[in-house]
Amino acid sequence: MIWLGDVGLILGIFTGGLIGLSNGLIISLLKIPSFVTTLAMLIIVRATVIIVSSGAAIYITKGNISGSGSNITSVTAPWLLSMGKFPAIFIIAIVVSILFWVLYERTAFGQQLKALGGKEEVLRLVGINVTWFKIKVFACAGLMVGLAACVNLARAGAATPQAGMMMELDAIAAVALGGTPLTGGYGSVVKTIIGAMTLTILRNGLTIAGVPPSWSQIALGALLIVAIAISLNRSKIDVVK
Repeated sequence: MIWLGDVGLILGIFTGGLIGLSNGLIISLLKIPSFVTTLAMLIIVRATVIIVSSGAAIYITKGNISGSGSNITSVTAPWLLSMGKFPAIFIIAIVVSILFWVLYERTAFGQQLKALGGKEEVLRLVGINVTWFKIKVFACAGLMVGLAACVNLARAGAATPQAGMMMELDAIAAVALGGTPLTGGYGSVVKTIIGAMTLTILRNGLTIAGVPPSWSQIALGALLIVAIAISLNRSKIDVVK
């Protein structure tokens, strides 16, 4: 956004899709487990962000900053700040949720995605190019991460190299709480949303109750273990290993 303005933000979102596309290529062509690939890419991209930004934060402001010194980097984008507030952020969540519910439950792509998680050989037998399909799935996931990063930027009002730290665990916990087995084969957009809401309500509730952050993390970690234990498909436990 410093160099290209609002267009830079759009390119940033599509950069997420490009990274997802790279993940799909690595997973499909090199046959590396998706969890390992995405974790490695997370480390690479986070290190790249630190190098490019030199560890400095970029602030989103409603107007020009005056008298703050030349060491502060900022971008004027009041519309972006409003996007991170209610009701705009709620509307974005609703639109994305409805879009992916329709995509997952009412389209051939969604049914093929379920088959991929269950047994990808089924897709091959019906003539689907599994390699290309995986690439599309991860590219789509990367695009949504880019959009989520944009919303998180709007909420925080600043871009920092540490932004989004440990959010990947929240994403895993939300999916697990929604009943989706990590071994694949079944998933639900609605239940994943409920899982995310449950996680958020629990975290906020513990904070309101005055529970120290460290104990809150212990409670959330225990909840994640219980959720995975309940949802895990033990007939495919070798996939997890």
